[in-house]
Amino acid sequence: MKCDDVVKRIPELVLDELDVEVRREVTAHVESCGACRAERERQGGAVAILRGAPDIETSAARRDDAVKAMMAARDELVERAMMARPVRWRVRAVAGLAAAALMAAVAWVTLAPGASWRVDGRDAVRPGDVVTRQESAPLTLACDEGTVELERSARVEVLGRARLRLFDGTIRVSARGEITVLDSFGGRVVVTGRAVVESDRRAVGSNASEPPTFSGDSLRVRIESGHGVLRGARGELKLEAGEKARIDRDGRPVH
Repeated sequence: MKCDDVVKRIPELVLDELDVEVRREVTAHVESCGACRAERERQGGAVAILRGAPDIETSAARRDDAVKAMMAARDELVERAMMARPVRWRVRAVAGLAAAALMAAVAWVTLAPGASWRVDGRDAVRPGDVVTRQESAPLTLACDEGTVELERSARVEVLGRARLRLFDGTIRVSARGEITVLDSFGGRVVVTGRAVVESDRRAVGSNASEPPTFSGDSLRVRIESGHGVLRGARGELKLEAGEKARIDRDGRPVH
């Protein structure tokens, strides 16, 4: 793995959210690279401080906990009822593409019973699945609360009901209820209506003698209709139709 790839994975590493194989690769690189190791220690220290802080329970947190408990109970019942193992599928490009172009446009995800998101209205994906739109294949994720269209090269992780993590690229959210999009740096936007959400955060200046720095925005939002709330580590902004905002490098939502 290269430093740019590893730095994008460090938040998941310190939060223990990586799959076994990916974690092994990231850990091996971090142990051999001083810059990435320093970044892991910096982010790990920040997480330790946050975890040591006293919890402040809010009504929104209580609601989220209740929803998670209900979702977990439902998924457990469904998994017990359905014995079929997960299978693989491919998103096909539009009809008429040559075979080579079709293979280049494939995006792989894993089917799972009881999942709340579906790809192009058909196949279900479960929390933890990462979905990437390639060059030619149109790709839309749908749930009861609305749809999320992935533009070219966008990459998202399914987190749960009406919740996604945007790693990079551009997505178009159309929410009948609320759809939440998170980044990997503690930011999130909650959309009710239509919005364009982008992320172009990249590691720059990474080498063996100094820790990496970042350029670009972890979340950038433009509300087309309805409204939204953009939250960072240092505040939040309420947005109406026609407004746009971003989270700056210090975690502050700004217009």
